[in-house]
Amino acid sequence: MKLLRQILIILVIFYVGQAIQLTTHIPIPGSVIGMILLFLLLSFHVISIDLLKELSDFCLSNLAFFFVPIIVSVVTAKDKILHIAPQFLATVVLSTAFVMVATGLAAQFLLRRREAKSNERL
Repeated sequence: MKLLRQILIILVIFYVGQAIQLTTHIPIPGSVIGMILLFLLLSFHVISIDLLKELSDFCLSNLAFFFVPIIVSVVTAKDKILHIAPQFLATVVLSTAFVMVATGLAAQFLLRRREAKSNERL
C-alpha cells in the first residue's frame, strides 16, 4: 500500500508538470517541469524524503529493467544505427568524456568549497 501511495504522489507531480506545460506553453517538457517541482518540494521540505524512500529504492533496485525498451529499440533499429555508426560512436564518446570532465570539475569545486568553509570555522 505504501508503494501505491508513493506512486500516486509521483504521478500527481508529473501531471501537475504536464498541466503547467500545457497551460503556459513553456518550451520545456511537462515531465521535466514535474521533476523540477519534485526537487523544489523536497528541497523546501514540503515532501519528506522518507515519504518516497521505498519507491526510490524499488526503482533503483530494478533499474536494469527500465533499459529493456531501449535495448529492444536498438536491436530492431540495428540497420539504421549501423548506417550512422561512426557519428553515433563519436557522439557517445564525446558526450561521455564531457560528462566525466563536468562531474570531476563539479566535485573538485564542491570539495574546495567545503574545505574553505571548514578552514573559516577554525
